[in-house]
Amino acid sequence: ALVPMLGDPETRTRVVVATTLKRIGGLAIPGLLVGFRYPDPELRARVTTLIAKIAPQDDAVIAALREAT
Repeated sequence: ALVPMLGDPETRTRVVVATTLKRIGGLAIPGLLVGFRYPDPELRARVTTLIAKIAPQDDAVIAALREAT
């Protein structure tokens, strides 16, 4: 469960988690999309940034983003 850790108060933890999720790549997208359900706006912003970096041209991801927001 890496996505909740994007809201960790420690910057180092957030950076390590974000790097790990980027390395996982497209397989991380379903978990990242769940991140839109979290109440923390900073976590949701980090999720958006990561999705944009991992799959910026993926039509299925774009559709899921529209549905989630």
